[in-house]
Amino acid sequence: MRKLLTLCLIAVAVPSLFAQEDMSAQPSKASQKYAEFRHQDVEPTYGLAKVKAMVKRLKEDKDMNRYLPDKDYAALSFEEKFTFAMIHGEDFSQNCDAMPAIMDEHKKIFSFFPSAFDDEVAWSQRQRDFLKGNRAKVIALIKDTILTKKRVGSNLKSAILELNAVETIPVLVTTYNRDRKDHDILTLMMVLMKENKFPAFLKSSTYRRLYGDEDNYMSFVMATPAIQRETINWATSLYKSKRLR
Repeated sequence: MRKLLTLCLIAVAVPSLFAQEDMSAQPSKASQKYAEFRHQDVEPTYGLAKVKAMVKRLKEDKDMNRYLPDKDYAALSFEEKFTFAMIHGEDFSQNCDAMPAIMDEHKKIFSFFPSAFDDEVAWSQRQRDFLKGNRAKVIALIKDTILTKKRVGSNLKSAILELNAVETIPVLVTTYNRDRKDHDILTLMMVLMKENKFPAFLKSSTYRRLYGDEDNYMSFVMATPAIQRETINWATSLYKSKRLR
């Protein structure tokens, strides 16, 4: 279910998006601040100090992975295993060079959001098995973390997509409506609609612009009030349709 594209896969497609922009121009401070914000993860509170201390002690293997020993992993509580997954990916993941700076990034809704851990590491198979094998309980912890932190970090977005957690749409809408600044929440809802083949969205011009024949990781639409409202309405309808089944 993890459909996020790595930067490596789409790097060759990106330069054309910037061809018509003045490459010497610098993004505004607001745009730069938002770029940093998009890549931030949110740390759950469950056993956080304990889990962070364990992660800090991990050593790389020959493939640059950093696995928690089986005995130590088994000794973690359910909530601590969730925290472990949200703050650390055990598998090393090759990343590419940094993407070019984007003008007015804070005014755009992109086709994809940054992956958890910036694609530098990824969840191991046992971490994915934990998330998917305990789907309902994990979703409950995700919701609780969002409500506690009042944010949906890139790690939580990745987990929601991994689980196809349409159930989180109400809390996503509530969180977005607090200040309507994290447009990647809208992106997440769009990807959920795409993956669930929600008809109204698939027929829209927004879908064609973001996920049409020439789509890539950096495709975007402007975050106008109309598109914000439309996306929320579509996502809410998707949630209701799944709930009634």
